[in-house]
Amino acid sequence: LGISQQELDKFLVHFSKPYNEIQTKLKSELEINEKYPYAYHSLKAYPLIKIEHQGKQALMCPLLTLLFRRITEGVYYEIWKETHFDIHFGEAFQTYIGEMLGKTNSKALLLKEQTYGSSHNKVKTIDWIFGDNTALLFLECKTKRLTVEAKSSLTDLSELKKQLGILADAIVQTYKEIAKYKSGVYPHIKYDSSLEIYPVIVTLYEWF
Repeated sequence: LGISQQELDKFLVHFSKPYNEIQTKLKSELEINEKYPYAYHSLKAYPLIKIEHQGKQALMCPLLTLLFRRITEGVYYEIWKETHFDIHFGEAFQTYIGEMLGKTNSKALLLKEQTYGSSHNKVKTIDWIFGDNTALLFLECKTKRLTVEAKSSLTDLSELKKQLGILADAIVQTYKEIAKYKSGVYPHIKYDSSLEIYPVIVTLYEWF
């Protein structure tokens, strides 16, 4: 298939574990309680299991869906600890949203984030302003995702409330930007009282 043994080995370092090792990990991680269907376990990180089959090395994939997730959205967990990752990741997502808005609505007004203020007090506008002659959408883009603990804990809701608080901060931030626009400080668009204004929080992941 055009894949060398060296390339395969490099792939398996990230996505597989020997049978005995994954068995030990799972026994220590899984709890038979209310968290069982939602809690993290090592098969999510290592969906491929190294086994011996008919005297040869082989790979087993108990849950194929986990493999698909691991090599797509799961790559996030390989790189999120890199220096300044959150800044670059957020900027990339914000740019992506602007590109999609522009390509799907070429006739609409689309204004990207601007920096304004004095050299000692630089501030930024909302990420995107999108609209027509009837209304404006004020879009704030967020890559924040719910933590595993927030999704899996059904009895202690403190982590979930903490995460929802972060999302609430984004909502407040958006309303503050709308207030700045109405006060006339935005450098790239003048306030028009005839337009309806709608705040929109665009998240990379479904928060339900």
